[in-house]
Amino acid sequence: MIQKSILICFINILCILMFFDYTHINDMIEVTVETITPIELNIILSKHEETKKHNFIINKYQKEFYTKLFEVNKEFIDYVKQQLTIAKLPQEFAYIMVIESNLNPKVTYQDTHGLWQLKKYHYMKPFGLTNKSDLFCPAKSTDIAINYFKYLEEKFNGDHRLMIYAYNAGETKIKKLYNQYNGNIPLTALPLITQSYIPKLLAIHCVLNEDPTK
Repeated sequence: MIQKSILICFINILCILMFFDYTHINDMIEVTVETITPIELNIILSKHEETKKHNFIINKYQKEFYTKLFEVNKEFIDYVKQQLTIAKLPQEFAYIMVIESNLNPKVTYQDTHGLWQLKKYHYMKPFGLTNKSDLFCPAKSTDIAINYFKYLEEKFNGDHRLMIYAYNAGETKIKKLYNQYNGNIPLTALPLITQSYIPKLLAIHCVLNEDPTK
């Protein structure tokens, strides 16, 4: 029985190797710190070698998906960037919506909801949440997210890198790590999803604003 299972597994792998479209390997784009021109974010990745080594890989289809997504939603994205500018926050924070929800205002995952995947009611109430429906309203949830960014900005002394980490992993966890490592949090101390968060944000910026193969 075991030998039969191994044989079936081997045949499946062989079929994958035979029918895999290798031509798409050339479409893979490795987005690294070096391929990205300076942007507003004061992350200063060059000073964080571990972050510099953590690249984010996107392929042809992901690039097409992000490009189309932004074309369809350009008017709203421009609105969000305008609101971020008014709040004196980087326009690149708009790409957090893409990472969190792919710009789907109806998405719910565990206790987070909407475009920005904001947390449940009692946590977001101080930032302008009046009822749960606000989480699914693009304009209202954007106001709440920006208020939360401003709170994180004050809490982490304007360090955008720490603000993004806190947005993803939670401010309590990041504050604890910040104190534990005297402000120099090693990438390996972060949850895996948080480790790739900034590289993914930069990759999306790179895809939508310039040719990442330059």
